Amino acid sequence: MIYSYEIDKNCEYIPIHLNVVFNSKTLDFFKDILICEISERIYEKIKTIGKKFIVVDFDKIYSLDSRIFNIYVNLIESGYNFIFVNLSELCMSILNDDDLNGYVEKKGGIENCLFSKGLSFTNNQQYIEYCKTEKIDNFIKKLIADYLYENSDKKQQQLESTLVVANMYIDVKSIFVKPDIYVYVIYIICSLIKKSYDMKDIDYFISSSNNGAMLSLLVGQLLNKKVVNFVNLGPHLSLYNKDIINELVREKKYLLIYDFICMGTEVKLAKTILELKEAHLVGAVGISSYLRPNLKIKIDQIFHINDDEVKNFGYSVEVRSNLC
Repeated sequence: MIYSYEIDKNCEYIPIHLNVVFNSKTLDFFKDILICEISERIYEKIKTIGKKFIVVDFDKIYSLDSRIFNIYVNLIESGYNFIFVNLSELCMSILNDDDLNGYVEKKGGIENCLFSKGLSFTNNQQYIEYCKTEKIDNFIKKLIADYLYENSDKKQQQLESTLVVANMYIDVKSIFVKPDIYVYVIYIICSLIKKSYDMKDIDYFISSSNNGAMLSLLVGQLLNKKVVNFVNLGPHLSLYNKDIINELVREKKYLLIYDFICMGTEVKLAKTILELKEAHLVGAVGISSYLRPNLKIKIDQIFHINDDEVKNFGYSVEVRSNLC
């Protein structure tokens, strides 16, 4: 399946590396080669989208077949407008030697179409400027946040911490039935891990909830790391499978994969359990958070639950002493 995402009614976004990773025979986040087979499938996908402006993101693609760009010639002649972003030096050199370079000249000259790590086959300044800024980086974050907000329950919810009430329930499970959102959540989590950590410094991934397990198992496969799943680790420290603690290895380094951090209780408990086994929690990576626990570890997220630049959920909690 080729994944693409709507920027607006006229423009579609296609992340090449994500499609390489999830359309390969073996799931491997470190694949960085675009082969003709996948490129041809992207070509067929573009023809079904029905939009004339296509942003093609080559981030994390460092090698490709020299014939790759030839497939876009027919589309350009048919009236499609392309903007290639995050091109590696190799991609740029192949593109500049390719027949597509002639189409750049037709669109007003290479000086007007060439920008940092990108090349456009359109004179539409709106989309060119969009790709030059951080908007393209925030686009997918906003897409994920909007989807979660739409599927959240806006009624007050009592959390497992008996005295804490939230003004809404963030239904992370809803992403698991939306494949295009699910794969991008997984993809960004992998990207955050790769950016923040040397993979040699992580021995295992762990999760502390069912939702976290749904994330960590696929992230572990993509990044080739073993995963330890606490079946249920919450404010009451209820571990249905207590034997799992015996799987923790002394002196090894663990990274927590989480879905949503509200008060940070699960992170604190995970750190405590690891320390009891003389193991180490090196950090946590997940979708979103409300309060970050002060544990002197790095906590990464796709977006903050009340981020004005991405999506402000208006999420809040309060302590009620009269709850039974």
